[in-house]
Amino acid sequence: MTPGPMRGDYRLGFDRFNGFSRISFADCAHAMLAMLEGDCWLHRAPIVQY
Repeated sequence: MTPGPMRGDYRLGFDRFNGFSRISFADCAHAMLAMLEGDCWLHRAPIVQY
């Protein structure tokens, strides 16, 4: 994770993490808060990346 503005354009799912992906703290926080709005991610650990 890196400092930076929220772009709002990221992938959320179970794609394989490649180790080279970066995401801003703002976009990660946005994704995490969005996951709280429903229960489809309950008991799951998705990957958030660009």
